[in-house]
This record gives sequence, C-alpha cells and structure tokens, in this order.
Amino acid sequence: MGLERAGGVNRRVPAHQPPRDLGSTARAAADLSPSSWRGLRRPASVVHVLPLASAASQSPGVPEARSAHRPLVYGLSTSGTPRKPRTPHHSASLYSSLVGADADRAREHLVSRGYQANFAQDGRVSVLDSRTGELLDSLRPITSNWWARDFTTERGPDGSLDDSLDREFRNSERVALNQIRDIRPPVATKSQRRALDRIAAIHLVRSHSFVSRHGEVVENWLPRAVNEVASDPRLGAIYQDLIGRNPVAGELHSLVRAYVRSAQERGDFASPGAMRRMAARIAEVLRRYHVQLVSAYAGQVPGFILPDCPVAHARPGDGRYGFAGGLAVGAADLIIVPVERRLVVFYTAHPLAHVALRTKRAIRTINAVLCRNARAEVACHPDDAAETARLIRNIGARRLG
Repeated sequence: MGLERAGGVNRRVPAHQPPRDLGSTARAAADLSPSSWRGLRRPASVVHVLPLASAASQSPGVPEARSAHRPLVYGLSTSGTPRKPRTPHHSASLYSSLVGADADRAREHLVSRGYQANFAQDGRVSVLDSRTGELLDSLRPITSNWWARDFTTERGPDGSLDDSLDREFRNSERVALNQIRDIRPPVATKSQRRALDRIAAIHLVRSHSFVSRHGEVVENWLPRAVNEVASDPRLGAIYQDLIGRNPVAGELHSLVRAYVRSAQERGDFASPGAMRRMAARIAEVLRRYHVQLVSAYAGQVPGFILPDCPVAHARPGDGRYGFAGGLAVGAADLIIVPVERRLVVFYTAHPLAHVALRTKRAIRTINAVLCRNARAEVACHPDDAAETARLIRNIGARRLG
C-alpha cells in the first residue's frame, strides 16, 4: 500500500503481494512460530493504497476511489469503525515494571534512544496518552522513555541471564539508524533500504504487543495449528520429495508434534527466542516489497508522530491494527514506518514515487494510523504536541482524509 499522485489527487493503485511458498519440511514446521504461518501463507490479496485527498463529489472527509478489484473502496477513516480495545493508561513506569527484573539490571529500550532522537528536541520528546490525548510529559528525556529491564533477556535453568539478543539488536540498530538518518527523498539507497528492514523488524518484535500475541498463539492456537499444518497437502508433497515415499497414516502429525515438543524444550517458543526468529523472518517478508518515501514540508505542516509500537501494520478496512489486533505482518495491506519527524516510509507491492505532503489533513491521516497502532502512548516533537492532542481527541469523531 502506498500513495500515488494523479492530477493532484492521491489515488489508489491495485497491486498484488509477491507469491509465497512453503519451502521445506523444516521450514514448514518452523512456520508454526507466532503470527507467521497463517499470515505468510495467505493467498495473495489486493494491496490498496492510502488516499489522502478527497474529490468534490465525495462525502465530506471520506476519500473514495474506483478499483479494478472492488467497485468502491473507502480510504482510511477514523470514524465509523470502533477503536480497538485499549489497555488502561500507564505512565512510563509501565515499561520498567512489567518484566519484574532486578533493579540492578540494565535498561533495555523497547524503542531505541537513537530512533526516538529523530523526533526529539534536545534529546526530549512530548509524550501523550494515545487514547485520550492527555499530555503526560511535555519534555520527557529519551533516555528514560519506553524501557524495561530484561525484556529480551532469557534466564537459563541455572539462573544465569543471557542478554545476547539485546546486544544483537543494539549493535544492529546502531549501524542501521546511522544509515536511515541519511535518507533523502525521492529514493532510498539499497543499503538504506536494508537498514529500514532491520529497524522495522526489530521494533515489531521488541514490544509488549508482540509478546502478548506470542503468548496467545502458543497457548491457544498452537495445538490447533499442529493438526492444521500436518493436514496441509503441501507438507505431504514436501515429505515425499525429501524422503522418497508417501507418509503413512498419522506420520506427519507425529513429526509435527515432535517438532513442537522439541522447540518448546529448547525454549524456541519463549519470547526471546521468538523475537530473534521472527525478526529475521519479518525482515525477509519486508524485502519482498518496494518502499515509498512520504515527506512533510517543514514549516508548513506538523510532523509525524512516533507510537510506542512504532511500525504500523494494519488492515484498516477490518479495523485490525498490529499484533494487538491479531494481525500478522504478511497479512497486512498497510505498512508504515515513521523514520523521523518529517519522513515516513510506506512498504508497497510495486514502485511508487515520492510524495511530499503540504496539508494538515494529509499528515493527520497518517498520524491517525500510527496512533491507532500504539499500545498506550505516542511521542512527538514538542512543537507538535498540541496538534497531536487535538488529533487523538478527535480520532473517534471525525473522518480524516
């Protein structure tokens, strides 16, 4: 999904997601991981773009466009669709209290300080409640914003702590953030594109929303998924290609169950293991798409916001936003990555040209999606705090377009 200009109007362009294959027997079993098997194996679907300008003949604030696949499709709207369930508001202490780790452990930022710095003024951001628009902190230091202790750290049977994943993420982010700060419209270089994929993948999995969804998948969905995967005819075909014979009755079910038991014993389904595995998998998914740069004119319009779950993947037509909405990345038809105050990136199914936005309405449309993707809070440049508060207060009462 992306934006395309035509005659001064941002219009919808139908496109298809890249094909997906099962791979191998081992890959099929590995696809039992959170949010991946169903999402990545969905049939290819139409990818719709986000229109930001409405024609005179349209209903006020409700952009519409004709599509070869749908007779009439509405753009992103912030009314008419119930907001997703929200967790009760918590202050920044939410991110330091849920893990229950020792106080002397190092902080792990869920949204890296370097990322937050792209939206900050002198190392500080304004933080608002994403549900009510209440200003929680007008100048919160990024060093104390959105962190937890031992969030990606795994405790071994002997009580030892393995923080290798945190170190891997921080090392990767350090390089990638330096690269994406150099992105200049109209296009991103290949190395900048790879850096975007890494930053997006890390921040998608290093979140309370991912951990919560992962727990639900393991507890509720995984037993059913064993039968679903074992019954898939593609798995039988893969088995025949690899082994040279057809599986006997019940053999595939036994193999899949054995894999799941082994993965559980190894800790592969624990949150840190799932984060490492899914960060790599999500980066692979994102590489299948093109990226479109969408910028905001400095001085003319407010900037983009940064949610506590920064990367928005959604199906707005279904009212599903992020892992909290039970949505896999591969099942989304809208993926937005805020890069800095004046730049966001859309992942699109085919190349689309850079778009520079000049109106508050256009910025509000994108910020509304980012806000809906938030778990509890959003951050912004201090100069954008008043505008962000107005947006949040009106998000359920107005159609933004």
